[in-house]
Amino acid sequence: MATRQPGRPRTKNAGGPGEYVGFRAPHALKAQLHNAAVASGRSLSTEAQFRLEQSFRGVDAVHALETTFGSQGGALAMLLGMLIRGAPAVCNLPPEGDWLNDPNAFAWAAAEISTALDEMAPSGDVAAGVMDNAPKMARHTIFSVLDAPPGSYLASVRAGLGPAVAERLAAKRRERFGRSDDQGEPK
Repeated sequence: MATRQPGRPRTKNAGGPGEYVGFRAPHALKAQLHNAAVASGRSLSTEAQFRLEQSFRGVDAVHALETTFGSQGGALAMLLGMLIRGAPAVCNLPPEGDWLNDPNAFAWAAAEISTALDEMAPSGDVAAGVMDNAPKMARHTIFSVLDAPPGSYLASVRAGLGPAVAERLAAKRRERFGRSDDQGEPK
């Protein structure tokens, strides 16, 4: 004779919204989940599903960044993004606030990024000449978003930065090079 499994019997999925997943949770976790569900207007099950899906989105984002920029570059991009994400709130802007066009939020983000890079800096002296072309190469990369063809990932970067930032970059390029491209030597 077969023994009965403890708990509620599983129901068959008859073309419903998804597969059944059951698990035990500590009372405190269930209470947190319940409070979040009430606050969001979702059922307990929908809230649990939502939060579980959210936990994988961060992993997917890191994977996409690592695929594009390598393991360390992707992790650093994610870390810098996390620092930048807090800049609007510090300056009383909404979470998706236009921090790139707010001097205080921009300065806050720049300070956090600088601090993070300083904290990660390896010890030792930088070899002579290594930094000679760094500003020029950085400007070339930054200004390249201005000339990106439609549909390219750089055009997406330009769109994400917004028209005000693109215009500031174009003005700085004209000021620095005296023309609309960044070829040649700066003034």
